[in-house]
Amino acid sequence: MLVHRWLLILALAYLSGIQALPLPSSIITSTSPLHTVLLDDPTTSSGSSRTLYSIVRSCLLTILACVYRAIHPNIPNPTAGKWRTLRERLIVMAYMLLVPELVIYWAAEQWCSAREIAALINEHVLEKLETKEAKEEWKSEHQWTTVHGYFIQMGGFIRDDGSVLTSDDILNLVHGPARLTIADLKLYSEKHIRDKSKGDIISKVILTLQTSWFILQCIARLVKHLELSELEVVTFAYSILNVVTFLLWSNKPLDVHCSITFRLPGDDKEATPPTQTPTSTTPSGGRTADILTNLYNLFQNPFVRFFSNLGQLAGFTPAAYGLEGDAHQVGRFYRERPERHVKRLFLGTTALGVAFGAIHFMSWSFPFPTNHEQVLWRVFTIVATSFPVTFVVLGLVIYKMISVPHKGFWLKMLESIVGVVLVLSIIFYALARFGLVIQAIAALRKLPPGVFENIIWSSFFPHF
Repeated sequence: MLVHRWLLILALAYLSGIQALPLPSSIITSTSPLHTVLLDDPTTSSGSSRTLYSIVRSCLLTILACVYRAIHPNIPNPTAGKWRTLRERLIVMAYMLLVPELVIYWAAEQWCSAREIAALINEHVLEKLETKEAKEEWKSEHQWTTVHGYFIQMGGFIRDDGSVLTSDDILNLVHGPARLTIADLKLYSEKHIRDKSKGDIISKVILTLQTSWFILQCIARLVKHLELSELEVVTFAYSILNVVTFLLWSNKPLDVHCSITFRLPGDDKEATPPTQTPTSTTPSGGRTADILTNLYNLFQNPFVRFFSNLGQLAGFTPAAYGLEGDAHQVGRFYRERPERHVKRLFLGTTALGVAFGAIHFMSWSFPFPTNHEQVLWRVFTIVATSFPVTFVVLGLVIYKMISVPHKGFWLKMLESIVGVVLVLSIIFYALARFGLVIQAIAALRKLPPGVFENIIWSSFFPHF
């Protein structure tokens, strides 16, 4: 598996850097048909210009590298097969493409909670240690780090019966009567947890360089007043946010599929698998009713799951901070609720979301194939930029309304109206995000000549 991963990384690095050499001038004459094709076709390279193929290839590889490597999923269901595990990862990647701001908020909460968990456990352990030498030894060799904090939130520590241990459970065990000793905690070192991770420093450096190189090229083109394609603007926006996500999850173990079992005294009960709710055997109303029900579920269930996942990503629903399957697994977007800096995280993520949408204003005055496409791009950009603020304001209003114990008729009506507006704003945002990507692809059919000009890197250095 590790060999295959390295071959994929090297292939991506090779494809992102390969350039076609120009044909010798002696072969191409001014009267030959090939000369005419090379002059008129933007998909071919003359050595001093870019090609349409190189632009598309660079953008797609950058987005794929960013999204695939930036995502650090939680530990999947222990009973899930490889295809279901792959599907879970693809679902998280899809949300990263559709609502990257909310994925960053999920990552930011996990990052903040990981630091708090490590600090709390170290504090409680130091309280139990009596000698100064023992405390110094713990600090220098055995103290828990953010890696442990992430691993707890991933569902990495479980009991013998398969139930997930949260940070509160571990703290209670530390203070319990000889349930979890300091020697037990020393067994679960950072090195032990990192060994379960599928990520390594070299692959992270290679993919970070790939993303940084793309961002540097976009900035250089802006400095030299060279035109960018709309697809490059979209990719540039994703690259900025994915760098932030990658940094937040830099210490989170990658692609861990098996948890570590805490061997605790007193846990002598037999392991019980996660319970499943039996399906109903109530007779239906006939074959026609079954068909209508299946059609309804086909369209309704994905819609409900989509908004439920959005609520979990934003931290608006209890499922974002609760365990599933009788506490035998963590949810897809699970994290522990941080005690501090919640408002800062929310405001910071909102600012990043606004910045993500504002990057698309770079194409405000770009030439589009038609005027209608330019107008649509501007409308989609405004919607994408204003959505984070709208989402936060409406979400907070609904959160305050839900906390009211006794609501009258008009307050219930207002709550329903705000909820409908929030749902509509999410739909408009999803359409705007999808529309920007589609328009960026459609604009490739008629790019201005300036897009194909190469950067003269020597012009950035002084000449004497």
